[in-house]
Amino acid sequence: VLMTGLTNPQVVRTAEMAGINVIVFVRDKTPPVETLELARESGMTLITTGYTMYEACGRLYHAGLPGLGRVKIQDNSW
Repeated sequence: VLMTGLTNPQVVRTAEMAGINVIVFVRDKTPPVETLELARESGMTLITTGYTMYEACGRLYHAGLPGLGRVKIQDNSW
């Protein structure tokens, strides 16, 4: 699941590259026709919610949807 506040077609392309087939648009965002068409062609499921990103993610986590776990962040400090 990709949670986003962005609605442009690039969101669908990014999800495709990451192997994600469900996109949730937060804050009642409505994707434009181009995004809808690209998602349809790609076989993706698009969902909208009125919740903020924080609350939508929290609700999914509380419902049992697991996260990716810890992600190692590379330290590029000099």
